[in-house]
Amino acid sequence: MTTLRVCFAGPGASLQDAGRPGSMHLGVPPGGPLDCGLFALAQRALGNAPHDAAIEIALHRFEFELDEDATVSIDGALQRVRAHTRVVVSAQTGALRYLAVPGGFDVAPVLGGRGCLPTAALGGVYGRYLRRGDTLSFQAAVRGDFVDLAAPSRAPVLTFWPGPDAFSDAALGALVAHPFTVTATRDRCGQRLTGPRLDVPEGSGIRGSAPMVRGALQVTLDGSLVALGPDHPTTGGYPVIGVLTPEASDTLGSLRPGETVRFVDATQLR
Repeated sequence: MTTLRVCFAGPGASLQDAGRPGSMHLGVPPGGPLDCGLFALAQRALGNAPHDAAIEIALHRFEFELDEDATVSIDGALQRVRAHTRVVVSAQTGALRYLAVPGGFDVAPVLGGRGCLPTAALGGVYGRYLRRGDTLSFQAAVRGDFVDLAAPSRAPVLTFWPGPDAFSDAALGALVAHPFTVTATRDRCGQRLTGPRLDVPEGSGIRGSAPMVRGALQVTLDGSLVALGPDHPTTGGYPVIGVLTPEASDTLGSLRPGETVRFVDATQLR
């Protein structure tokens, strides 16, 4: 087995896999990567399976060393790493990067998933974000089927399906007519965006909780917008004006604070 030692990890770096579906009745969200497309690209470069564990790096740089030579994938780009050489995965224009190793990291699954769910302190490494000094093991294979893959470019456009709650035409019109800004108030549970105030349906303050899904666009009682992420609460009381498509969820996860986005109603596309 080859060992990776974390030399530096900024806030938000964690071990993730494709998720743990089927546990919502236990109050456990499906999880998975913030950017499923980029995660899958990093895995495919090494021939890994979707449920192999990789490192999700959010916003900040990440530094590591290996105790043996091995090939790794960073966002789908292959890199040969020499033993005892510090490697710096720099923070780039996107908010997320993914570091994958052959066969994935050797972490026991919890409720069918290896990914870290920090809000419940389960999965990953001790159920928490990665820290300097953490060590992770993997089987460094010598294979000839590795392939470099280029990360996709994305326009800051978020397509959504309206509903399920009945918002006014004015609220839906404001959502698609104006830009929204990604804020620094974000984690794997959700992302807050700033923009025009969205009028909530009458009686929203007394409604009961309802099941939530990834990509749900909740509107708080002050009219602000929150997009739910992979570690979203399994239920919520705020009304939902729409649900992002999977591709839009990936795009939102990849954006840094301060970037602006536009929303597009999927029912209006031809």
